[in-house]
Amino acid sequence: MPDRDKFGDQLMLTLWCFLAAVSPEKILSKNGKLCQNNMVSTSYGEGGVFMLKKVILILAGILLFSAVAAEAADKTIALIVNNKQVQVVPAPFIRDGRVFVPLGAVTKTLGAQAVWDEKNYAVRINQNQQSQQNQPSLGDSYLKGKSFSQDAGGGIQNNFITAEQLRNVLDDDKDGDFADYRAGHSGGDQIANDPLLVDVRNKADYDANHIPGAIWIASAENMAAPQNVQALKSLLKEHVAAGGRNEIVVYCYTGNTAGLLAGVLGAQGLPMKSLRFGFDLSWSGTGTVPPPISAPMENSNGQTAASCGG
Repeated sequence: MPDRDKFGDQLMLTLWCFLAAVSPEKILSKNGKLCQNNMVSTSYGEGGVFMLKKVILILAGILLFSAVAAEAADKTIALIVNNKQVQVVPAPFIRDGRVFVPLGAVTKTLGAQAVWDEKNYAVRINQNQQSQQNQPSLGDSYLKGKSFSQDAGGGIQNNFITAEQLRNVLDDDKDGDFADYRAGHSGGDQIANDPLLVDVRNKADYDANHIPGAIWIASAENMAAPQNVQALKSLLKEHVAAGGRNEIVVYCYTGNTAGLLAGVLGAQGLPMKSLRFGFDLSWSGTGTVPPPISAPMENSNGQTAASCGG
């Protein structure tokens, strides 16, 4: 902040100059008494007094402008996107009562791009289409464990996210460093794209290896306990406050348990999704599906069927 005493001195000097311009013959002497009228007129004459008034008014205007400008220029305007302060160059500024913000920095933070169209003399803002396709819909609403997309037909499939989709969300700058907005990483990914990722496998397996950025609260069979649900809600609140997406993705070994858990927690109003086919099958590839046994089948009439459509 500027020096308040100096600002006050400048303002007082400006007011003194204004007073002097209006009545220069009444400037205070060093003894605090008013000078006699004929002192000014005798020293300067009528033309000199007029010129003195003009000079002092100009000086007063300059002093007042510089004092106000210094006060305003010293204030830094913060740019906050999704509850996270963003440092940009040039910094936002105020001019003629309007706030000017660098558009490119804002659009980049939101996962979009601003470009200048010289031919049409226009600014164009475009969202990354691949990112849009790979991310779950921002318009999803949740009810009793099911999410219903507002821009597509609803269904239980909207409760899932594939390994490919999750990978593209966690590594939106495609540098191989997932969720790299975390301390000690490259910093290219946008936390605004990322859900709160929760591993619900056993703690020993989580400690051994997990999806980058994932947290562990409890194993799947204990996640619905009241204290764990409260912990999950608190962590989601912190995630959103840091600029993250208001969504939780849980994953287990094969996707079955996490899918059930997403339904249970979704019934409590939490925005849930689960990783389709889980960590072992879809992410690490360490798990395998047993080969089919080609057992007998029958139709709805109880008759043996050679094959089953599906």
